[in-house]
Amino acid sequence: MGTLIDKDQTEDAEEMFLNKFGVRVHYLGTICTLPLDGEGGRHDAVFSLHLQDMGKFASARFQMGNDIPRWWEDYVANNREIIPKEDLNRF
Repeated sequence: MGTLIDKDQTEDAEEMFLNKFGVRVHYLGTICTLPLDGEGGRHDAVFSLHLQDMGKFASARFQMGNDIPRWWEDYVANNREIIPKEDLNRF
């Protein structure tokens, strides 16, 4: 959440997940959230995770601090009001 990845940096981001956490991800796109409470929206990067790496990632993600990567279902449940409908359908 709160991460903008330029088109020329997607491979770097995927490689960072592999090097830092030993998991394979694929960048799918970015969600620009809707403004909430007078604040502007934010950019949230969306990745898919290789099924065989889910267990490893489940614990490793906590190394990333307060803005840990979230499962799609958790992300949607906690952010539904600011996710544009087209992005709910896209991902």
